[in-house]
Amino acid sequence: MATFQAGIAIDVGQSSTKLLTIERSGTSQSIRFAPAGVALVGTTETDTLANHLLKCLNKADRSRAEALTIGLSGYRDDRALLKQLVAHLRKAVPDGPIIVADDAWTGLLGAIGKPPGVVVTSGTGAVALAATTNGRWAKADGRGHLLGDTGSGFWIGSSGARAALEALDGSGPPTSLAEALVEGPDGADELIRSIYSAKSPVAALASLVPVVAAHAQAGDSVATQILSNAATGLALSARAAAANAGLPVDATRVSYVGGTLKGVPLLVEFTNLALQKLLPGCHMIAPQGSPLSGAARLLRERASLCVAGLTHCDD
Repeated sequence: MATFQAGIAIDVGQSSTKLLTIERSGTSQSIRFAPAGVALVGTTETDTLANHLLKCLNKADRSRAEALTIGLSGYRDDRALLKQLVAHLRKAVPDGPIIVADDAWTGLLGAIGKPPGVVVTSGTGAVALAATTNGRWAKADGRGHLLGDTGSGFWIGSSGARAALEALDGSGPPTSLAEALVEGPDGADELIRSIYSAKSPVAALASLVPVVAAHAQAGDSVATQILSNAATGLALSARAAAANAGLPVDATRVSYVGGTLKGVPLLVEFTNLALQKLLPGCHMIAPQGSPLSGAARLLRERASLCVAGLTHCDD
C-alpha cells in the first residue's frame, strides 16, 4: 500500500465541514467551513457535494493533496454514487488513496480508537454505531429528522420550540422556555416564521439547544424532561446497535461524539444514566478524539480500518 507525505482528513457534518491537514512530520492544521448542504442521495447532489469539497480543498491551499479521507454525514453504500464522487475528487488527489466513509465510523474511530464498542453521535442529527473486531457492525437511527434522529440537536430544539408554543396557547404545561423563545405579543408568530423561513429549518431548530440546556440546568421541568427523553432515545439506539452487532453487554464500551452531546454536559449525564439502566454492564467513556481525528486515523491505518458497508476505499 502506497504511503504519502501529506494527506487531508475531512469531516462533512450537517452544521459544518471541518478539514485537517496531516503531515508526515506530525504537524497539522484544522480549518472550518460552511456545511455542504447536500447528502449522497443522487447524481446531482453528489456533483454538488464534490464541488463543495473541492472548494474547501482549494481554500485550504491543498488542492493537490497526496491522500484524502472523508467522513460523510448521510453516507450511503451506493457504489455508483461513491465512484462518481471519487472521480470528481481525483482533480485534487490524482494518484493517492481516497477514502469516503460513514461519519458514524469515523466518529467511532475518533471516540474509542478501534472496535469493539459503540459510539453515540448527537449533533444536528443522531445515530448509534456498534462494531466488533471481526468487521461486524450495526447502526440504529440515523434516519434523518423526518423519520428519526431522536436525541439530536434538531430533536431537542424542535421539542423546546414546540413546548414553548404549547405553553403559550395552553395546550401544554408552563415552561420558562416560552419567555425565552417568544418575545412580545407577536412573538409566537415571529418564532414560527423564523423557523419556516430559515435557509435550513433543521439547523435553525438545532441552534435552540443551548436555550433548552440552560433552562434545564436552571431547573425548568419541561426543559429537563426534553433532555431526559433525548438521552433515553440515544441510549435506546446504543442498545439496539450493540445487540444487533452481537456485542456482549458486560464488555461494551460506549462513547459519544457530536456537538450536541459535547456542548451539553447535562445531556451526557442523562445519557450515561439511561445507558446504565438499559446496558447495565456497559462502560461509558469520554471520547478520545473527534470524527475528524477518526478520519485521520482511517487514512493512516486504512489497511485494517476500511470496513465493508461503512467505507469506500480507492487506492
